[in-house]
Amino acid sequence: MIPKVLGNRAARVEEFGRRAEEAGHLQTAAQAYIRAWQSYHTAQHAICQDDKPEKLRLYQRALYCHDKVRTYSEYPIEKIEVPWGDKTLPALLHLVPDRRKAPCVLYVPGMDLSKEGFPNTAGTLIVNPFMKRGLHVLSIDGPGQGECNLRGIKVYPDNHKEAAKAAIDYLLTRPEVDGDRIGLYGMSMGSYWASHIAGFDSRIKATVAVLGCFMMDTHPIFEEASPRFRLTYKYMAGIQDDDEFDRMVARMTLKGRWEQNTPSFPGLDRRVRPFEPPGRGGGLLQRNSRAEGNVDHGG
Repeated sequence: MIPKVLGNRAARVEEFGRRAEEAGHLQTAAQAYIRAWQSYHTAQHAICQDDKPEKLRLYQRALYCHDKVRTYSEYPIEKIEVPWGDKTLPALLHLVPDRRKAPCVLYVPGMDLSKEGFPNTAGTLIVNPFMKRGLHVLSIDGPGQGECNLRGIKVYPDNHKEAAKAAIDYLLTRPEVDGDRIGLYGMSMGSYWASHIAGFDSRIKATVAVLGCFMMDTHPIFEEASPRFRLTYKYMAGIQDDDEFDRMVARMTLKGRWEQNTPSFPGLDRRVRPFEPPGRGGGLLQRNSRAEGNVDHGG
């Protein structure tokens, strides 16, 4: 039902965008294509099988609509493939308008999100808070996310850090990026992956984790939130058996993850899962950190 309803709504909004585009109303068209992308993305996300023709159709429409968003963006957005072993990771590189050498933020989406959803969309407006502050952004589909699912690249407890390493390796090849000033921004489940990544790679100079999901091994969101969370993550991991999934979740811990590198968290948001206390994850929450609110979110 969700794919059908949202898919139909997306098609109507996409048609509105097409007509606005033909009439030369390009800002209106861009906003319509953003709304269409959001609905197509949510519609396909409810189908947890890679080989379903309807999922593939909806995802292709979502990508088409976001290509239109990139076309009418006020700043450059490059669609790239990040080399990762014998695979590549799909990503979007958001560059400040004059492409000057500047700091860059690596964005790690949550499990219900993808590279297209941030930072250039907010409701029906094209918004990039990083660009307004002179920062480039590399937004990736990591293992188990977005296009990676359709490529059979599933998520495991440790492979997001390897994917992030590849992304940073790529950033260091770009003349627009100041390699000494790379930050990390993780949202929702991305806050767990970002916290893991930050302790692995010393090239990351600052990390922000929002809508936090930190203590997965002791307070997994899969037991406390909607059953959809568990179903979605099982799909992302390519696991059908519940016992096998529980064993994987038990390995999702931040204990000992910061032995290689003690990350800096200038901002911390604890809205979903509390941060691990000092000693549990490496005594990270000590200075230059902050926690905001206690507001739940849906994914």
